[in-house]
Amino acid sequence: MKKLEISEKVGFIVSNCLEIKPDEIIPTASFIDDLGVDSLGWLELVSALERNFSIKIPNKIVKNILTVQQLIDCIASIVQDENGDKQLVLLTA
Repeated sequence: MKKLEISEKVGFIVSNCLEIKPDEIIPTASFIDDLGVDSLGWLELVSALERNFSIKIPNKIVKNILTVQQLIDCIASIVQDENGDKQLVLLTA
């Protein structure tokens, strides 16, 4: 799966799960500050993404994702890693 496809799919899932207009979901958007996501909404979103992409995002990575772009990069890395394309890049503070 190409990164553009992942980006589009993430945007669609974020929009549906959080009931946010698609045009509000830009790469630099902060889930907390710009999109108003609370902890329950975040957990629901991560769960929906894991189901839709058939992946598991490690908790140590989930807690460090702040923006839409970081989420896209994380999922792309996991998907590519599972396909043997490259290693998972950990987002750490």
